[in-house]
Amino acid sequence: MITFSVREVVAQAVQTEKLGKEFYTQMAEKFHDKAELKKLFELLAAHETRHGESFPSLENQLSDFN
Repeated sequence: MITFSVREVVAQAVQTEKLGKEFYTQMAEKFHDKAELKKLFELLAAHETRHGESFPSLENQLSDFN
């Protein structure tokens, strides 16, 4: 069984949020001519950005974990 440290899990979560933001941003560009879809993907990209911004503060709280 593979085990991961809490820091590794947080790092993976940060990467997942970045990839999600990139995906949603690309989708918003792809649907530039469909206002509702573009708006939806821009909203999802913004959510990914906010999620990603919350992880550094979480990581700072993990000083006692491996």
